[in-house]
Amino acid sequence: MQNNALCKASELTPPLRAAFENMLGRNLQDDETLSVNAYQPRPAPTGPEREAAYQRLIEHSDKIVQKVKGVPEEEIDAAINEAIDYVRRHSE
Repeated sequence: MQNNALCKASELTPPLRAAFENMLGRNLQDDETLSVNAYQPRPAPTGPEREAAYQRLIEHSDKIVQKVKGVPEEEIDAAINEAIDYVRRHSE
């Protein structure tokens, strides 16, 4: 059984294209590619497992904070924007 699909917007039937545009809240461009995935959600962790996941997140966040200590906020913002631009240009 297939759990994902990849198709060009230009290849969609009008009703299917309208459905995707409705979901996205905008019109699709013909050269855009759509990716659809179907999966069973996993239950969120509870109890000790949830606390351990939270602690790992805090530890990871603390490591990031230490790496950027003393770096001007403008420089951090510029690096984030550069990374976003790179991903957008190289995502196809």
